[in-house]
Amino acid sequence: MRSLLRSLRASFVISASLCLGFVSSAQALSLADLLAPGKSMVSGDLQFDQFAYSNTGDMAKAQDIMLDMFVDGDGNAGILITGDFMDTSDSMGPSAAAISYSVSILDSLSPDLVIESVNIRAKFVLTDLGYANLNANVLNKSLELIQLFSHNFGAGGSSMDSGMKLLTSPSRQINVVMENVDAFASISPGGPGASPAVASITTIEQTFTVVPEPETALLVGFGLAGLALAGKQN
Repeated sequence: MRSLLRSLRASFVISASLCLGFVSSAQALSLADLLAPGKSMVSGDLQFDQFAYSNTGDMAKAQDIMLDMFVDGDGNAGILITGDFMDTSDSMGPSAAAISYSVSILDSLSPDLVIESVNIRAKFVLTDLGYANLNANVLNKSLELIQLFSHNFGAGGSSMDSGMKLLTSPSRQINVVMENVDAFASISPGGPGASPAVASITTIEQTFTVVPEPETALLVGFGLAGLALAGKQN
């Protein structure tokens, strides 16, 4: 039943996008471009806007952070964020950044659709001792603040880590706040002339699961069951 509802929703989204002229740019956009008032980007059936960004230390400037459309293996639309969210051992202390934005279902789509869950995946890279950390919070219509994701390293290496959070109150619009994007690279033990150590988050993938509201899904389920029963009787 759930897969059928997803297929029906996907068909509706494609049809609505074609009929109403929604076009999602195939090119990545600079975060600096999206910080301007009224700027937004569309990925699948979602609109992203109200971007805000701050940074200290070695963290990337807004013009050096790129955002692109992204679809995960389950067909959930979202955005891919790439940039040098990093700290080097040449810095006096940790580097930090904060990113926030609003994500909402396109107004042209069925009012019964809601965002059910948020998925996040990030790649962490350390060349030596240090840490890289990412905390994301979701603010939905019931004003619930949810810690979505956090990761730390204590030694050199790299990995891709992920997390997913079901929203207790699914909503058509939510705010995502990554207020703790921070990193610290310890002083490289290589001595004078050695390359500085780096602690970084290189990519952040965020996708959102959109489904019909439970009441709507239940009604559709009853309707499909009724059609199946009528078919058997005929």
